[in-house]
Amino acid sequence: MKRILLAALVISMFVSSCHKNENLMTPTAPTVTTQPTGQTVAVGIAATFTVVASGTEPLSYQWIKDGTAIDGATSAQYTTPSTTKGGTSFYSVTVSNSLGSVTSDSAALKVVTSGAVKVYSGKYWDWYADASTWAANAAAVTPNFGLTDSTVNQLDKDWSVQPPTQKLYVYVAAPLGPGTTYSTGDIGEIDAARGASPSPGIGVPPDLFTAFSYGAVGGTGIVFAVHEIVNQRTANVSVAGWPTNWWADDKSPFPGMTEVHVLTEMNYKVIAVYDDKNLSQDPLYVMMKKIQAHYGWGIFTKMFSALRAKGVSDWSQIDGGAANPSAQLTAYVTAYMVKASGQPISTFSSYVDGVLPGYNQAATQAILNSL
Repeated sequence: MKRILLAALVISMFVSSCHKNENLMTPTAPTVTTQPTGQTVAVGIAATFTVVASGTEPLSYQWIKDGTAIDGATSAQYTTPSTTKGGTSFYSVTVSNSLGSVTSDSAALKVVTSGAVKVYSGKYWDWYADASTWAANAAAVTPNFGLTDSTVNQLDKDWSVQPPTQKLYVYVAAPLGPGTTYSTGDIGEIDAARGASPSPGIGVPPDLFTAFSYGAVGGTGIVFAVHEIVNQRTANVSVAGWPTNWWADDKSPFPGMTEVHVLTEMNYKVIAVYDDKNLSQDPLYVMMKKIQAHYGWGIFTKMFSALRAKGVSDWSQIDGGAANPSAQLTAYVTAYMVKASGQPISTFSSYVDGVLPGYNQAATQAILNSL
């Protein structure tokens, strides 16, 4: 009797399981779960559309351009040929199986022939390019897209430099005028493309990424981008603590030393060697390297901590925004470094005396006494 009841129970469980499996495997018609998205590209560049669909396999796909099926475009992803002229087209895809079909929303492809067009979207930095020349430069510039965000991340790791709270921009375009190699500040072309302002960032001619320099193809573009990011991000006293463009934009000794360090950490070692050799022609850079070699990077960490403790949020609080470099600013910078060194001013002065323009030991000691 027990054996009969047990056999009946097993049969009942098997039948129930089969019914459940049948319910789980009920065939379904296709559904689009992720629609293809619209894009804007420069003339000469291809675009890629992707759809995600669910439903009983096998699913088949047919991409459509402006109402006409595209020969051979029968997978979940479709890449257009390189665009040849400006204008707007619309792409959709029909997904089918044995139970039916569904057509996605249309996605617009806008091809522009002039002005700025977005070519990369990063976490902190977006890249735009001149649409009329981007196709010729894309292959050389594209591998450098990650450079800007990587530099921000490395500075955060090294110095606890707070990442940007708003988007910043790189604009790859021809120089703005004769003798101009790059630019910084609000980028009007990106303002126009975004329909919003400001668009703070850096403008870089494409040949800086295509020419061989600093021991590598694109070396100048890489050095310039890292230099400007370091100079900008280390300039905010509340999160780092070095005056913007102290002495001159191309002779900022701390950012210069930091850019070489960051390039090395990001594995641009050959470029870093050439950059160090180039910067070493500046006595201020050599001075700063000697200070770092003797005291280590910790001297700057302590200096920045002392500045934060004093509540200094902008170097103009110190010298009233006087012309850079001001003697007062120099005295404050050196006073904070002496304090961070933990040594008498007479010892530290051996590094800066006769090298640092405007340095006055007495003025520095007077500020040091007040810290």
